[in-house]
Amino acid sequence: MLLAGAADGLLGALVDRLDRVNRRIEATVVPRTPDPFDAYEDLLTSIRFSRALHFGSGRDKHGFAGALSGEVVSVDADAAGLSRNAADLRVMGDGHRLPFADDTFDLVFSEFVFEHLLDPDAALREIDRVVTPGGHVVVLVPNPRHYYARIADHTPLWFHRFVHRLQRKRSPEEDAFPTLYRWGRYEDVTDPGLGGWRARTVQGFPGPTGYTRVTPFHAAFVLLDCLMACSIRYQVAYLAYYEVEGAKTTRRPVPAGR
Repeated sequence: MLLAGAADGLLGALVDRLDRVNRRIEATVVPRTPDPFDAYEDLLTSIRFSRALHFGSGRDKHGFAGALSGEVVSVDADAAGLSRNAADLRVMGDGHRLPFADDTFDLVFSEFVFEHLLDPDAALREIDRVVTPGGHVVVLVPNPRHYYARIADHTPLWFHRFVHRLQRKRSPEEDAFPTLYRWGRYEDVTDPGLGGWRARTVQGFPGPTGYTRVTPFHAAFVLLDCLMACSIRYQVAYLAYYEVEGAKTTRRPVPAGR
């Protein structure tokens, strides 16, 4: 136990030093860019709504629901994550088949969920069904074309959790889930294929990601991101804001009691 504790201490000291050095490299090389979570929260708080759905909320570790003034319902298929969510209104539900009636919400928002979905198109149709005409949809999603997504797509879940542990994430087991990256390219977010949805804004974020800051290779990734920043099709993530203007694409009856 003593040896294990000493090894953890040495590893922690090395990781902290690498993180400090890599942050200085970033500050020197990378132009100042907006943080995607800050941009996401700013956009959400600018939208007027009466009832919102936090799609795939998990435990809402960033507290986005609490930053909004209207009624927010949190839905997630993960019971453990939902049990840690501080929201008053929490519902267990599969994003591919939402347990809500048609036209229930005038805002649906989701951050870094679509990369985990087995059938993103089905989830989009369900969002389309439950959002009101004239409503809003806000999605923050990683880009499957970015090198980080490609690396993550070919590494096992245990490695993701190991990286989270190196980054001193408080609950690495809660924050790392399998990724599929079946939706989120620039073409996907600019045209989700739903009648009546208008992409009001699509904002790209060029990186670099923070996932490599605990490695000695981060400087190489920083330079790669600088080269890729000129093309929005290869940026690390997108923030898409849609207005639902017209008739719904798909509807289905909601079972009694739901």
